Amino acid sequence: MPDQLPSPKRNSCGWIPLVILLVCLCPIPYLYYRDYYGRQVVSAALALLAFAVAGLWFCFFNRLPWKRKFLRVAIVGGIALVAAGAAVSVVRYDGSRDGSSLPQFRFVWDKPKDALLPELPGEAPAAGDLAPAPDDAADWNGFLGETRLGTAPVAIDPDWAAHPPEELWRRPIGLGWSSFSVAGRRVLTQEQRGDAEIVSCYDLVTGEPLWAHENQVRFSEPLGGDGPRATPAFRDNRVYALGATGILDCLDLQSGASIWTCHILDGRDNITYGKAASPLLIGDQVIVTGGKGGPEIMAFAAADGAPLWQAGDDDAAYAAPVHATLAGREQILVVNGHSVAGFDPQGGGKLWSHPWPGKMPKVGQPVPVAPDRVLVSASYDQGAKLIRLTPSGDGFAAEELWESNQLKTKFSTALVQGDHAYGLDEGRFACISLADGERTWKDGRYGYGQNLLVNGGSHILVQTERGDVVLVETNPDELREVARLEALTSGSKTWNAPALAGAYLLVRNDEEAACFRLKLK
Repeated sequence: MPDQLPSPKRNSCGWIPLVILLVCLCPIPYLYYRDYYGRQVVSAALALLAFAVAGLWFCFFNRLPWKRKFLRVAIVGGIALVAAGAAVSVVRYDGSRDGSSLPQFRFVWDKPKDALLPELPGEAPAAGDLAPAPDDAADWNGFLGETRLGTAPVAIDPDWAAHPPEELWRRPIGLGWSSFSVAGRRVLTQEQRGDAEIVSCYDLVTGEPLWAHENQVRFSEPLGGDGPRATPAFRDNRVYALGATGILDCLDLQSGASIWTCHILDGRDNITYGKAASPLLIGDQVIVTGGKGGPEIMAFAAADGAPLWQAGDDDAAYAAPVHATLAGREQILVVNGHSVAGFDPQGGGKLWSHPWPGKMPKVGQPVPVAPDRVLVSASYDQGAKLIRLTPSGDGFAAEELWESNQLKTKFSTALVQGDHAYGLDEGRFACISLADGERTWKDGRYGYGQNLLVNGGSHILVQTERGDVVLVETNPDELREVARLEALTSGSKTWNAPALAGAYLLVRNDEEAACFRLKLK
């Protein structure tokens, strides 16, 4: 009987791929525990890395001849390339899925969101026959309301079970992250439809379009999406709107007819994600921010668009300027690319500046905290700061009281009520103490949405990123959710701020808009 052939020596290192997977995948729970801003993108990259390294180990760490090893790699690589080529031929990148920057894809034959929208009317007759606004309506005269700080001077009934919000209308709308302004019965916003960037006006009660003003430009940015970002402001029967490419329009409120227009960048480079800071109206001035390399702030004459003054040389950020009185002096607060500053509204003299370095976008408005403090916050691990202003010479000395990573707002602005600030910290609602920046609680995964303070500060309306509107108590001890409304149903991300014009709640994203009538107290 022939001798038995020796058994091939077994590979005893089969545990190595498991170790590779564990090493690469173990950080993922920690990223989610910390609510790290890029957790989804980093997690996806780690998962791909883990399987790629494990696959290479399986291909090479064996007793096959080298020719067989490379043949196996070639086969696996070929299959991967064919699969990737097939995927590229049938799907296209369609921006980020949500505020985490995780990509989303669509089939190449799917038309863009704004391709099938109905046409809007052009200019309307100046006189018009629009009925008066309802008695329970009120003006909402710009981004985040009268103060630009997300405070709605209205008392709504919080019992939505007994008195559910009444849906008045719902309609498709163009691309963009603009919010609403409400002037009487006229609802103003900005949107992108094909190659036209539009300032549009709708009826508050019916949602019917009243007029539209077009500029033949389209701002396109793969990550943040296409279309305008800023919200129109109005005063004295005029509408002021800033497009994503820097076109500043003054329009007639009644008809949408152009009164004047100018390009605020005038040859300067735009910032990466487009002009997003809504214009601020102070007296006879229209205040806007600049581009890369400044100016930090510019003023134009409201009457005819003539340039009045400009100041500062820091890069512009995405936060809108805020008009406030702090430490006894009127000023314009501005968040820049690398600093926070205050300017004299008359002539633009810089009153103070405080460094806030960082290469990542800053979007949230500066929040005045009486009597002499400014709260700022931003995402991408930049965190929050509380700055105190002390008179010094012709301006102020700016002192940083604390810096904290406990509140990191991405697209929204923090809300201050009493001794605490509330906001969406990397997609979860949080409360911090203004005394030291320490968090008192963090709860509620609402995504990268928006928020408004209502009912004299006792409640907060949270616009979730997925479209719901949630009413919560303003409570420094815990999150208490009072009511919830399925407001937007398209499934698209909602980065647009809501507007509350008296009893009328207006919400939108880059696909649909809706209006609800709430019961007032």
